[in-house]
Amino acid sequence: MDDKARQLRDALGGPLLDCLVQALPFALLIVDSGGLIQFANAGAEELFGYPIDELFGSSIDLLVPEEARGAHVARRQSFLDDPRPRSMGIGRDLSAVRKDRTSVAVEVALAQLVSGVEKYTVAIVADTTVRRQLEGQLRRAQRELEQRVEERTAALAQANRDKELLLADLENKRCELERLSREDALTGLSNRRDFDLRLTELVKSARRDGTPLCVAMFDLDHFKRVNDSCGHAAGDLVLVETAQVLRRECRELDLVARYGGEEFTLAFPGTALADAQAICEGIRKSFEQVAWSIIAPGLAMTISSGVAAWQHGMESGDVLARADSNLYIAKGAGRNRVHAG
Repeated sequence: MDDKARQLRDALGGPLLDCLVQALPFALLIVDSGGLIQFANAGAEELFGYPIDELFGSSIDLLVPEEARGAHVARRQSFLDDPRPRSMGIGRDLSAVRKDRTSVAVEVALAQLVSGVEKYTVAIVADTTVRRQLEGQLRRAQRELEQRVEERTAALAQANRDKELLLADLENKRCELERLSREDALTGLSNRRDFDLRLTELVKSARRDGTPLCVAMFDLDHFKRVNDSCGHAAGDLVLVETAQVLRRECRELDLVARYGGEEFTLAFPGTALADAQAICEGIRKSFEQVAWSIIAPGLAMTISSGVAAWQHGMESGDVLARADSNLYIAKGAGRNRVHAG
C-alpha cells in the first residue's frame, strides 16, 4: 500500500469505520483522478475475485469489459467534470469483469470524495445477478400469467358465446314448442287450446270497449263417410282443404281454429251478427264449390255452421256454446246451411 492509499485510509476514520466498510454487502472502490484504485473493501475482493492487494494501484479498467473500456473512460471523465452523485446500471445492462474473466451483472453508484487537493471517485458496486435472475423469472411468470389470463378470458368469452347460443337455441325451441302447443299439426290453424285462450281475451276486449263480437262453429257434413269410404288419408286432405277455404274467406283480423275432429271455430272481433253470418255463408258456398273429386273420385262435401253474437254477461264458453247449439240446429234442418242467432 503506497503513501497515497495510506493517507486516504487514514482520512476515512478509525477502526470502527473501517470495520463497517469491510462489512458492507457490496463492493466499495475508491479511484483517484487517474483511474487507479486506491481503496477496496472485502466486498470488492469477493465480487471481483482479486485479492485486495492486487486491486490497490490497478486501473479501474481492469474491472471493465474490454468492449466497454473506451466508453468507460469518457464516462469517468464526464463524472470528474460534473461530480454529482449518480447511479448506473439501473434500467440498462451493465457488467463487470472478474479475475477469472467471467462477467457479472452490476449496478454502480458514484460519488466524489475530496481529500486535500486530491479528488476521488467513490464507487459502490452491487452484484445484481440474482436480482436480475429473479426479475427475469418474475417477467416470465408475469408473461405466463398474462397468457393464462388471456387464454382464460378467451375461454370464458367462448363459454359466454356458447351460453348465449344455447340460450338462444333454447328460446327458439321454447317458442317452437309454444307455437306447436297452440297450433293444429295437420292444418296449421290454431288449436282448441289457443282458440279458447284468445277468445277469452276477445271477450274481455268486447266487454271493455263495448264492441261487437261473434263466434261461429263449422262442422263437415257426413265426414265419417269420407274416412270410411275413401280412407283416413283422404279425410286428412279434406281437413287441410277446409282450413285453406276458411283462411281464404276470412279476414286477417278473424281467428280461425280447428276445434277438434271435423269441427272448426271462428271468431269475428268487431263484427255484428249479420256481417258474421254473411261471412259464414260465403265460406259455405266456397266450400261447396271445391273440386273435392281431386281427392277422391265422386267425392262431394258440404259444411254446416252455427253463428252466435256475444252479449253482455256472457263469458267465452257461453257464446261458444250458443254457436254450437246453432250448429246443431243447422245440421238438424238438413245440413249445408248457416244458422245464426
